[in-house]
Amino acid sequence: MLISVIIPAYNCENTIKRTVESIIGSGLVDYEIVIVNDGSTDNTAAVCNSLCSQYSFIKYIEQQNNGVSAARNRGVKEAVGKYLLFIDSDDLLEN
Repeated sequence: MLISVIIPAYNCENTIKRTVESIIGSGLVDYEIVIVNDGSTDNTAAVCNSLCSQYSFIKYIEQQNNGVSAARNRGVKEAVGKYLLFIDSDDLLEN
């Protein structure tokens, strides 16, 4: 695994799918996506679980709300890539 893309997620049910799809379509190769749900109170978990069932390279973690820094740090602990790329749940990657 070369790149771990870490996405801290909090109440992003309307944006997380588009963010993940932009990563998939960006042209990256040899990567994983690590989504850390930081205690969302909306349907973020359902959207993320649906994405996980579609794509085996997505790792999904849930934790209590501790803030974006804690979510990023948790993603770093779970990542297996040589390089880390941090993306917010409403960001999009271009080709």
